Amino acid sequence: MEDFIRFSNFGNQRAIVIMKNNNFRLFVFVFLFTIVASCSKKDSGNTTPTACNFGTNTVNTNSEVAVTYNATNKTSGTISSLTYFGANGVVVVTSPTLPWTITVTIPQGKPVNITAIGTAPPGGSLYLTYAIGYTNGVISNSTGCGN
Repeated sequence: MEDFIRFSNFGNQRAIVIMKNNNFRLFVFVFLFTIVASCSKKDSGNTTPTACNFGTNTVNTNSEVAVTYNATNKTSGTISSLTYFGANGVVVVTSPTLPWTITVTIPQGKPVNITAIGTAPPGGSLYLTYAIGYTNGVISNSTGCGN
């Protein structure tokens, strides 16, 4: 921001008065501060729960394997319906107590996936994971819903 020069007459003399544009600098400072402050992600007034209908990616097994499914919450979220692929197909669990976990053996070529419908409270979240235990390592996937 540049200074500017103002010419003033004092009687018969001309004087050069150099003035800094402090008002402009103050305006820019306040403007930038307001923008930065308004970008805050904190929303302490959020009182609306989040409706969740979510799931992990689906993969097919390439051998008979043990699969561990998990459902957890943060800040008392609830799941009303949980669906996963078991050894004989789709399994539905109604209103599971969280944290919830199960390990099942899945035949070769069958899908692995877990989905849920639930509600996450303000500031809370729901999480789903699976872990496939192959002899040469573990393949896992996870997802979440909430705030």
